[in-house]
Amino acid sequence: MVDSHIHITYHSFNGTFSYIDLENGELVRKENGTRDKLIERMKESGVEFCIEPAVEPDSNRRLLDLAERMPDFVYPAVG
Repeated sequence: MVDSHIHITYHSFNGTFSYIDLENGELVRKENGTRDKLIERMKESGVEFCIEPAVEPDSNRRLLDLAERMPDFVYPAVG
């Protein structure tokens, strides 16, 4: 599976955040999510890689840094 349009470099993922997850068929609110934990969860769920489009000049650097750190998982789309 491929996530063809993710925005994992969005500033909301810079710190910790809340998110909804599925546990035993029920939606559960989780606290203290991080970008790295989210990526790990994606991999555990079967996502083989993702394509991250940059959305503004400032996000280009964040995106390229993340792609360099995770070259087999994050593929940048910078224009």
